[in-house]
Amino acid sequence: MKKGTALKDIFNDFLKNELKDIAKQKKIRGYSTLNKEQLIDKIVEYMLNDEEVQKYFQYLTNEEIEAVKNEITSTEGGKSNDALYEKLYAAGYLGGMNNGEIVVPVEVQAVLEKIENKEFNEKRKVTSFLLSSLRTMCVLYGKISIDLLMQIMKDGINYNESTEELINRIESIPEVYNEFEVNDNVVSHKRLSDSEDNSIKDESKYYIPTVEEINTIGVYGELPNGPSNVELVSSVVKENTGEKKAVRKVISNPTRIDDSIPWTFDNMGKRLVNQPVVKTKKVYPNDKCPCGSGKKYKYCCGR
Repeated sequence: MKKGTALKDIFNDFLKNELKDIAKQKKIRGYSTLNKEQLIDKIVEYMLNDEEVQKYFQYLTNEEIEAVKNEITSTEGGKSNDALYEKLYAAGYLGGMNNGEIVVPVEVQAVLEKIENKEFNEKRKVTSFLLSSLRTMCVLYGKISIDLLMQIMKDGINYNESTEELINRIESIPEVYNEFEVNDNVVSHKRLSDSEDNSIKDESKYYIPTVEEINTIGVYGELPNGPSNVELVSSVVKENTGEKKAVRKVISNPTRIDDSIPWTFDNMGKRLVNQPVVKTKKVYPNDKCPCGSGKKYKYCCGR
């Protein structure tokens, strides 16, 4: 299963219960009485309607779009655990072979050609940067005020909508991408949303990433190497004691959502002294869930 593979071919490898989970997640009606083949046809038809396609593809960054395009023409397959394919993999638009190579269905190739226009790319510019900003802010801070998020959006892409429109955008992010909740004008990672303390500390001390850093953390979950990374490391070293190598380890292994301490220069310095860096294996949507349920992560704890 590689070149010329259809979306239907990918879903043929799924168990019927997994297909039902997909249908339920996508809020497809009338699936419960269908046999497996009928269920696959219904899911594929639903996923390929224009509205549903745009719902997911609008959150892709330029780098992610190019990765899928390159995969279409490449003779060497990309790996299904590559972060550049994560969004479409989670949404069910890409498949994976037993050797780990990614599979781009022929329908997705046609979709990329169809949506490649100025209007869609302008829309994608806003939504993809918003998702990257949210992922970045939750990695670094756990919680962020709408006001600060608004400022980051303005500085990054000249965003000019209202606070209400920004909140609506956050709440309309598809479930498989949406790890965020908005309460009292505070955006938080869902793992922190039950915290009794929804207050924001002094955001003036927060490290505000560059656009490049936001786009990179949004896709890869860590800061890029390069001048901005060097500048951040140098800043932390200057304000705290610690070797640059140790600082870079702390920065490139974000554990922000595991506690409630935002990333300020001071707190990053404390991490060097008080917290050993533990690099955990990333769980991808189609991996088996670590909880031991036997289900794929995206249909279990990764919802």
